[in-house]
Amino acid sequence: MPRFERFCAAGRRWALRSTVPPITPAAWGAFQTGLPPGRLGVVDFLYWDRTQRRLRPFSAQQLPATLWERASRAGRRVVVINVPLSWPPRPVCGALISGMPIPGRDQPFTHPPELGARLRERVPGYDVLGLGEHMTVDRRDRGAVLAFVDAMVAQMQGQVDAACWLFPEERPDLAMVHLHAIDFVQHRLWGYLDRTHPAFEPKLYAAIADRLFPALDAMIALLDERFRAVSDDGAASIILSDHGFQANRWRFNLGRWLLDHELVAARPVPGPAAARRGGRHPGRGGWREAAVARVVALDRWGMRRLLPGAMRRRAVGDLRRAQMEIDPARSRVYAHGVHWVSLYFLSPELGAPARRAELASALGQVRHRGAPVVAAVHWGDDLFAADVRELAPDALLEPAAEYSIGCVPNRWLPLVSEVTCDAPFWGIHHPDGILAVSAADVPPPPCRGDGAPHLEDLTPWVLELLDIHD
Repeated sequence: MPRFERFCAAGRRWALRSTVPPITPAAWGAFQTGLPPGRLGVVDFLYWDRTQRRLRPFSAQQLPATLWERASRAGRRVVVINVPLSWPPRPVCGALISGMPIPGRDQPFTHPPELGARLRERVPGYDVLGLGEHMTVDRRDRGAVLAFVDAMVAQMQGQVDAACWLFPEERPDLAMVHLHAIDFVQHRLWGYLDRTHPAFEPKLYAAIADRLFPALDAMIALLDERFRAVSDDGAASIILSDHGFQANRWRFNLGRWLLDHELVAARPVPGPAAARRGGRHPGRGGWREAAVARVVALDRWGMRRLLPGAMRRRAVGDLRRAQMEIDPARSRVYAHGVHWVSLYFLSPELGAPARRAELASALGQVRHRGAPVVAAVHWGDDLFAADVRELAPDALLEPAAEYSIGCVPNRWLPLVSEVTCDAPFWGIHHPDGILAVSAADVPPPPCRGDGAPHLEDLTPWVLELLDIHD
């Protein structure tokens, strides 16, 4: 990416520390507000509603004043495109196009509201829902992999086109364009991007790189050029990532562990028909899961051993693929997440110091290849402020490097499994991202004792660059 290298060479570059946890909504919530997740209570796109006893989505309504609003109050014009956790759109002085998660294409997603119709007219390729339609890709099919990359590039191009249209109209003092698709490419295709990964294929990597990196490099240069064209002398561009990436090599199946320790109970995920009936009965596909649950119960008496070998292996495969979920009505813990995991205590006695110590000790004893699979247990009352404790989990489980944590409560899953080509996430977040500025004379961001800037510290830095002291 020669343009990006020239960008960094003309300015400065740092390793940027992400948040705890280094998960998209936690990180971008912190960047927008200048407050860490511990002050916001935001750790994931969903949180456990303790009153209604169900998962609910976080939204921009739950955030305090954002960078865009503080700049607007100071009389600065802003353009904000596709930043996560910015829906529903809140008023700003300028233009805002919300980022994921947006509930549906029929939802208002811009400020001002009429901007949405104009955007669809001026940039027909703009993907309102972001990445919702590109959650999976058949990694064994080279054509499907390259088509996925092309779709991600097209999505980013729509966001860049929107910026190039809005910059001359709004002439912003502050603009941000979030290219989220690069995150999804790394989640889905990390094995083909990381030269140390067992799945790495030089020819496929070259094909992906030829489609992705020149396009991304050109987008960065175009955004920098178009912003400078409508700005006063001395304007600077900043490139940042809210996290880095690493391989997802192993998965600790926490849901299985919680079942083994009788902390959760499982139920089949309702099929489509059940969902339409409010989950009262299994629908299409749900009857199979109900049957699977009965087979699991019968297996306690060893009946599976009576099956012929091929049938037994097929039955075990079906059981491992069974779509199960935690049943809150019969559980003492609710677990949610796909990398770091949030634990919500449904039984108050689990919050007692002795029970917490017991839980942390038991998790620490889960080892794989001679090392713990859980790097740390972060307790909610240590991490989160009192006024956000209702939103925040009671504990956050941090996985070891190159491990993720899964919450599916299925006894047939191995306790630790290798992440295969069929897994949704081949790459997972690393806590170190990047920060680069386009000019060497830009005052550097504040750095902490570790010598690095931290994501939540960038908001006051940007406000100072804008000469805003609110």
